[in-house]
Amino acid sequence: MKIKTKIFFSSLALIGILIPQSISFAYSLNSVQAYGMDTIAGTQTRLRTSRTYPYNDVVFILKKPDKQTVYLTSKTDGDGVAAMDLSEFHTRKAGEYKISALLPNNALPGEPTTFNVFPGVLSVVKSLAVPDKLIASADGRDEITVTVTTFDEHGNDLKGHVLQIISSRAEDHIK
Repeated sequence: MKIKTKIFFSSLALIGILIPQSISFAYSLNSVQAYGMDTIAGTQTRLRTSRTYPYNDVVFILKKPDKQTVYLTSKTDGDGVAAMDLSEFHTRKAGEYKISALLPNNALPGEPTTFNVFPGVLSVVKSLAVPDKLIASADGRDEITVTVTTFDEHGNDLKGHVLQIISSRAEDHIK
């Protein structure tokens, strides 16, 4: 009888170890995370999920910097990971984007993660150079202040760029 008792207690101990692990594994499959890659404004980026159930529908929930929310559907592969390219249409605004994912059988999405969309290259069409006056006296003392604001092709502000202003006259001084 002592042998049966020991086996019984050993079986209970093994079950006590395995059940929480299987519950934890099932929970991790039910709570899916989404991730996005940093990119430049107006270019596509890659979205993917953590591992969950294979061949299952997933909804990516994208919150843009302008507070718009976009819902994109995908399907997980055989390994349980959903991946898709986020169109350049959705990345025109520079800033911090939040991405989360939702499984159809869950009421709540996973915790959001963030990725950044950085401004693109300088646009001479969108950028502005505005003088405070159009004509200066030729006395060498009259000043004109030029305010330059730089934007990329999508209208994102390009802060911190160094600019050089060149006069068409060699005798002018620019500071």
